Amino acid sequence: MKIEADELICAAYTIGGLRGQLSLEQRVAAAAEAGFRKVGMTDGQYDAERAAGRSDGEIRAILDKHGVHCVEVEFLYGWAGNGDGPGIPGVGKVDWRERLEVLLQLADVVGARHLNCGELGFYGPLLPADELAQRWGEICDRAAEHGLVCMLEFMASGELPDAASAWEVVRRAARDNGGVLVDAWHYFRGAADAERLRTVPGEAIKLVQINDGGPQEGDLPADTTSRRRVPGDGDFDLQGLLGILDQIGVEAPISVEIMSDELSQLAAVEQARRAREGALAVLRSTSSLG
Repeated sequence: MKIEADELICAAYTIGGLRGQLSLEQRVAAAAEAGFRKVGMTDGQYDAERAAGRSDGEIRAILDKHGVHCVEVEFLYGWAGNGDGPGIPGVGKVDWRERLEVLLQLADVVGARHLNCGELGFYGPLLPADELAQRWGEICDRAAEHGLVCMLEFMASGELPDAASAWEVVRRAARDNGGVLVDAWHYFRGAADAERLRTVPGEAIKLVQINDGGPQEGDLPADTTSRRRVPGDGDFDLQGLLGILDQIGVEAPISVEIMSDELSQLAAVEQARRAREGALAVLRSTSSLG
């Protein structure tokens, strides 16, 4: 798999972390100064911008001002469980259909290309396989009306813990705009099973997120959302993972997703610079950089 440096995506939480209070202007300005030309945005970040009084036009103008394209919106969750779970700790349950509409509106505003979705494990056991595929198909169909590809991310602590289980949902639904998202974090914190990954057709993997990590600290959700590392600064065999993806024929965008309390203590532009330079160094080492 090959990617040009300008195609690298700065994911929504990479600058500022999960709990960051940076505005869209601050994040986009930092991303652009560090060399990113593509970014992601969450529905929560969109809510914050609107609550601060910024119109959709002003949001789009911020991106245009810095020459940055928001290509991905995220994160749709709560749709895959049977509803018996308590929801997100400290947040509770969300109405996933309502959040889907917010994400679709955001995608229209910024001209996004894909919608990231997943199953966080807080909404009870998965729906039966046929119902789960049907619901995923409904999400894909709704997203297709807005020109979006839907990415299903497997998560180490969720009910869809590996690429093969995510692929089974995507396969059953059989939607042209549905695919699998491979996040290095969830691959290595999970089974890190290369053989199961190889069962997924390369063309079905439509987004790759890279990051790094050291030994797990504390519970997995906290570790996931606060202690990720810049690619190349941890123990993950990113070269090996990218090699497997290349062997199975993956041709997908690459996003740098780092949720790090430590990184977020730095100036925003330094966070962006380290994320981009670390990712590019890893990609060069695997000949993945065009």
